[in-house]
Amino acid sequence: LGFENKEQQLALIQAYNDWLLQEFCASDPERLIGLTQIPNCGIEASISELKRCAKLGARGVLLRNYPSGGTVMSSEDEPFWEACVTENMPIGIHIGFSAGVSGVMSFNRKGQAASGAGSMGRIIPIITDMVYEGLFDRHPALKVSAVETGAGWLPYILEQLDTLYWRNRTWSGIDLKYLPSRYWFSNWSITFVEDQYGVKNRHSIGVDNMQWSTDYPHNASDWPYSRKVMGTMFNDVPTDEKRKMTCDNCASWYGLL
Repeated sequence: LGFENKEQQLALIQAYNDWLLQEFCASDPERLIGLTQIPNCGIEASISELKRCAKLGARGVLLRNYPSGGTVMSSEDEPFWEACVTENMPIGIHIGFSAGVSGVMSFNRKGQAASGAGSMGRIIPIITDMVYEGLFDRHPALKVSAVETGAGWLPYILEQLDTLYWRNRTWSGIDLKYLPSRYWFSNWSITFVEDQYGVKNRHSIGVDNMQWSTDYPHNASDWPYSRKVMGTMFNDVPTDEKRKMTCDNCASWYGLL
């Protein structure tokens, strides 16, 4: 939304969420699952819209900034995390956060084409921030998903989160109950479109933490070759693991099982 006026932004966000939940998803609520947008209008508006949408049947929320409105987590965000747990609303972060009230990032065509390839560069600081700030120690039931970021890069990042925490925990004052990588496996999921490397390294990423997506109808979608791409990508994957990554993990994450 390209509106600096918060009242306008909130009205448009609410109109979209109403359409999504009361019209689009209402046509087949057992199959169509809505994740609502959260306005970047301050913490009170974020919590209010989350609770309103939960009553309308939303299964989760999408964040474009931290709920208090910034790109750095603060103590003001705490009531929102609590509300997510209470309302059983997983959080989705699509690629990364955007600065400013509008929540808009501008790309030319080349930038749009390349943005997916660099998506992990925008989600890594958010993962690091949430883990090192002790968010999941304070809210162990909170669930966050890295949406459309790919997964093949993750094992190296988990290794580095652990080793850097171990080397720097004393002087930095970071005091976690567990190693950082454990919070990934207990509190995060990740979605990918085509990621041969990620599937091959699924046990280092967490089979239970991976969710295949098609991204239809965007240009990154595999359609109309989704089955062909999946057949190649999951060719040597055991049936039970394939089903988890393509179906069961998502169903469990959003409370459909």
